Amino acid sequence: MTRTVPPGAPDGRDLAGRGPGLRDLPGRDLDGRGPGCGPVEALRRLVGDAPEVGLDLVAVDRVRRAIDRHGDRWLADMFTGAELEQLRLVRGDLPERAAGRVAAKEAVVKALRPDDLVAWHDIEVLRLPHGAPVVRLSGRAGRHAEYRGVRSVAVSITHQDGWAAAIAVAGSADPDSIEEYPHG
Repeated sequence: MTRTVPPGAPDGRDLAGRGPGLRDLPGRDLDGRGPGCGPVEALRRLVGDAPEVGLDLVAVDRVRRAIDRHGDRWLADMFTGAELEQLRLVRGDLPERAAGRVAAKEAVVKALRPDDLVAWHDIEVLRLPHGAPVVRLSGRAGRHAEYRGVRSVAVSITHQDGWAAAIAVAGSADPDSIEEYPHG
């Protein structure tokens, strides 16, 4: 393993302040999983070596007003049938859940950096049975991702005090080769 010393680190310490060679020692990482098995390596396996990141924040009240004003027409414009089914099946505040999906779609657009507009239906944000969100791209968004070499998009959504936020990480890792990061 080759260690790169960042610019401005004449004493040989890395960005975390570790001395020379400490990253190269065999044995367990701080998380106890051993070399090559920490969160950074898991992210690299998920998205590849040069990920693109997008972040978005949406006010839940803004989504609530759109639903109150335009109802099912707004929801149908924003979400696919599968997304709507999931949004309506889960208990809780529909505008809050919808705001999270809108933030996720915006974050995906920012991560993909398309040259042209993409349709909201081209970015589908669904939840797996255990609750983790998953992104499916189609249409113009799918073609742009393919052109850019993006093979996977990871997304995380959160809600707090009337806001929904999402982060998307798009990368070149093959989604079929992704191993789930071992928690606990």
